[in-house]
Amino acid sequence: MKHHISIIAALFSLTIVLLSGCVVTPEEDHSDLTKRGKEIFCVWNKILAENIENYSNIAFVFNSYLEAEDSVAEQIRINDLGDALIVNQDGQDNVWLIIYNDFIYYKIITNDKTLSELGAEWEIIINMQAYNYYSENKHIKVTHNEATTWNIRITDDLYSASIINVSIIGEEVVPATIFNTDFKMIGNGHIGVDAELYDYEYISDGKNVFMDFTITSPLQHKFFRVFTEGDVDLSVVNDAGERTNTSASFGTKSIYDNYALITYKDITKTLDLPLVIQEGAKWTPFTLYYY
Repeated sequence: MKHHISIIAALFSLTIVLLSGCVVTPEEDHSDLTKRGKEIFCVWNKILAENIENYSNIAFVFNSYLEAEDSVAEQIRINDLGDALIVNQDGQDNVWLIIYNDFIYYKIITNDKTLSELGAEWEIIINMQAYNYYSENKHIKVTHNEATTWNIRITDDLYSASIINVSIIGEEVVPATIFNTDFKMIGNGHIGVDAELYDYEYISDGKNVFMDFTITSPLQHKFFRVFTEGDVDLSVVNDAGERTNTSASFGTKSIYDNYALITYKDITKTLDLPLVIQEGAKWTPFTLYYY
């Protein structure tokens, strides 16, 4: 009997030793999960910054040009619009072309209202080929129907089903720029993500996906790609219809110490949000701020 007990005890001890070699820490066990959640967030943050803070910013800077006195407008053209050539297309007062190095970068169509006026409705066509990016155009619509709120709708010829719908909530007057500037943002989007344009490893194994986002509480923007408060739900869906969900909540400890709490499959990790574009950096319409 004692011999049997000894054998059982030995086998039990061996089992414990074998099992202990397979035990992993929670961080190791969930490493791919946390990486996947962070990657979804980072791709979304890049896309939002590229489309809202970079491309859409032309509307606000050009509005400053239109509303300024002639001498001030000339300084805005030189200093803030990259010394671009600005012309009316075929003499149409409400159709503007912004030309740089003989390339038409932007076509801006207004409804004879500036963005300070309620009822303003602008359409901006971005020639992506001028950026040596891809040949399809990007379309931005900016409307102002409510005080302190400017609605931005972005579509892309590259992905016909893609759409971003957000609202910028600012001060009593129209912002002169939204690049590296305080504003609140609400909205949602359904975005086509091309694996060749965005570097990712864990999202659908590097294949093209659609990404959905919904801002569930207003995001407070401070700097390029940096939010200091608010919440957003994110998900990606691949060609097989498989959906991956994550979420992010933003916080701040100090003006230069900001972070996002990324939650994926009930695992939450902190991601620091450094200033990739330093405070006071100048935006120009021909700089592809894509970090």
